[in-house]
Amino acid sequence: MLWNRIAVLIASLMFSASLGAILLRSDTRAADLGPGISLETMIPKQFGDWREEPQRIVQVVNPQT
Repeated sequence: MLWNRIAVLIASLMFSASLGAILLRSDTRAADLGPGISLETMIPKQFGDWREEPQRIVQVVNPQT
């Protein structure tokens, strides 16, 4: 009989946790709250000896070599 009470207690705790998660879920997305992020402006075009390659040519690497 004790095991039944413990099982009912655990089941009710799990049910209340799932119900609380559904009720407390946020409807607002964090991305909608602030200004948009532009990676083109955040990442510098060059720094030190490194610079961005202006040509965007895709090269296929052969794994056999």
